Amino acid sequence: MTNQTISIGTQYTLICYASGQPNLRLKWIDETTKQILNTSLTSPILLTTMNTKSNIYTCQAKNSHGEYSVSVYVTIQIPAKILSLTTNRTIKINETLDIFCIGEGDNDFQLKLQTPSLKNVHMIETKSEYKKTLAYSITNIQMSDNGIYECNAKNNYSQDHGIFEIIVQNIPNRIENIFLENSNRISWFKPYGGNAKILKYILRIQYKQGIVWSNATIITINNSDITSYSFDNFYSKCSISITIEAVNIIGSSLPSNPLHFQTNTKQLLIAPNNLIAINITSKSVILSWEYSLFYLCDNFNIEYNIELIDTYNQTLIQTYQHNSTVFLIENLKSSTQYTFIVYAINELGSSPKSQLLTIQTLESVPLVTIEDLQAILLNTSSVNITWTFENDDVQFLNGKFRTFAVTIYEYFNMSTLITIETINSNLIFHDLHSSSQYYISVAICNYFDCGPSSKAIHIETPFSNLDTPITVIHPITKPLLLNCPFTKSWLNSEKSIDQYVLSNNSLYITDLKLDDNHSQYQCGPTQYQIQLYDKPASVHGKIHYTTSNEIGIKFDYPSDIIESLIITHKSKENLILNEFHLFPPLLNIRLTNLSCGNTYDIMIYAKNQAGFSPSEYLIGKTDGSGKNIEY
Repeated sequence: MTNQTISIGTQYTLICYASGQPNLRLKWIDETTKQILNTSLTSPILLTTMNTKSNIYTCQAKNSHGEYSVSVYVTIQIPAKILSLTTNRTIKINETLDIFCIGEGDNDFQLKLQTPSLKNVHMIETKSEYKKTLAYSITNIQMSDNGIYECNAKNNYSQDHGIFEIIVQNIPNRIENIFLENSNRISWFKPYGGNAKILKYILRIQYKQGIVWSNATIITINNSDITSYSFDNFYSKCSISITIEAVNIIGSSLPSNPLHFQTNTKQLLIAPNNLIAINITSKSVILSWEYSLFYLCDNFNIEYNIELIDTYNQTLIQTYQHNSTVFLIENLKSSTQYTFIVYAINELGSSPKSQLLTIQTLESVPLVTIEDLQAILLNTSSVNITWTFENDDVQFLNGKFRTFAVTIYEYFNMSTLITIETINSNLIFHDLHSSSQYYISVAICNYFDCGPSSKAIHIETPFSNLDTPITVIHPITKPLLLNCPFTKSWLNSEKSIDQYVLSNNSLYITDLKLDDNHSQYQCGPTQYQIQLYDKPASVHGKIHYTTSNEIGIKFDYPSDIIESLIITHKSKENLILNEFHLFPPLLNIRLTNLSCGNTYDIMIYAKNQAGFSPSEYLIGKTDGSGKNIEY
């Protein structure tokens, strides 16, 4: 048998032939460990194994007549081989990267690691038996470290080779030139991306404002293949300065050198959009819209026309001009549909019109009043109240009709005041007191509120033959005089009243006190019930509504006797005091023939036969002159 040379990790088989009689026995022996590796009773005997080290193996043949041995030397070779190395990597500039290469081999084994720049680096080499490791660290990697790295393994009879690529990413290169293709379009060349995909371009645009430049407006182009930009939304002459930056995953490039140029006036090609009403009242609406224009230049001249259309008649009511995208329109009718259209105008003409916007103003206080209010006595305790409401007055309802509000009170006594609602144009009151006085008024209500009261009518119920006391309502500040022509006897169940009886048999009391309230006096069959009252408390008023020439006032009465109201008013511009007497009292009134857009000082006080109430003060302002507030 001949000696063998085998590469490490390779399986091999040794064959041994022998002969002999009788009882031949064969075996393979490991000479290093003296272990028997295989036995056989027939020839040949095989030994299949795989070693990592060289060794001697002996084949022994033996029987009863003797034995014979032969040895073979197996040499294990370790070829040069790359076992492991740094994998392909993408890394950001200035980060840290560890480089390594591991190889094995015998017979003068050599391992080398080569950088892309071929520069010398401080390698750390470690050895272990037949293995070697080369490693070094780049603590602040730069673009010069980008490229292909090679690792070469070599010994006397073999060699191996391995490569890996390190991609160092940096911000894109600066855009060197911006080209002006025409007055409204620019372009540029796509720069080197710094080993990373360019994600977007950032355009910083400034406009000349006088002798200084405005703050930058930023435009982003999110497609790196688009290397041009049109100033489609510039419609006037405008001095512009623009710089461009390229952006990748690492960051932004340095800005390009600024390009200065001037755009030309163009025809407006886009319509205002997103026309909305941001606030609606019964009289006004605030409109808002968007228009995609840059108009920061001093010589920019663009206005907006707002058309106001009556939705019901489809007629143009008015056209407003304005120079911003928010506009307040006043002096509208309540509960009315309006349609609006907006378009822009520059020196070359009009833009396309926006989409239509239709709104309905809110309801407000009805300004229609009841006419022809009448009362018919049905008997001593019932009355039928009727009134009319003309269809021509529907336009003043300022909303949808809800009800009529009928107010009634007795003998100026506000504690008896009640309001009853009905949808009919008549109402019957029952259980009225005989020989009394009532005041009745009617107002029209929509779903927002009730309007001004009509003029009040006065009714007197007749005397009843029933033995019921006659109520006498009398001021505490004046003497009480009751006549009794048919008998000479006066009676009071609580005290003697002889000292108050005059020679003509009249009852005359001068020192009335609140203790005398609800006292009863009898003269023959007639009974009198006395209700005394003092001067009234304050009447509280509040502004009910305003128009350009009216102020409505709503009253809240105390539970007192109030025969009339005195209302005075004067404007800030005209100090002449105007006085208005309201008899009989109503729940609300309208001050008319006022000047538009003026502020009025209003004073209210109540009156009865006992005196005047304390004054109540209000400030009201009529609606403006019709000019629209600009934003």
